Amino acid sequence: MGREHARRQRRQHAGTGIRRQRRHAVGAWLATHLGIDDGLLALKHAGDGLRPGLGSILAAVSIAALFATVGMNAYSGMLTFVTTADSLRPIKPTRTLRVVVILALMVTWIAIAVGFGKPIDASPK
Repeated sequence: MGREHARRQRRQHAGTGIRRQRRHAVGAWLATHLGIDDGLLALKHAGDGLRPGLGSILAAVSIAALFATVGMNAYSGMLTFVTTADSLRPIKPTRTLRVVVILALMVTWIAIAVGFGKPIDASPK
């Protein structure tokens, strides 16, 4: 029972990663072939090319999926941090602690993004 469960979990995690990478690849391919620098804008443009208005729906669904993924990553990061801290010194994982850790992770991610990001040049080339 234990080995089968572990195998099933590995397959599930691999499938999740493959789907995520496929989405990135499709966005990059669309952006490259449509001559658009933004993958989301390329998705909207491609969807509108198939049927007017479809691009906006695809963009909205893509943004919702992105928010869900960021939320899951934040929650997983919080669980990892709290579990690691608890293994070093017993702590009570209260709701307040979880929220504080998630907010700290968000601030860290934003600082890294701003620190390593480059300004977007909106002027036409």
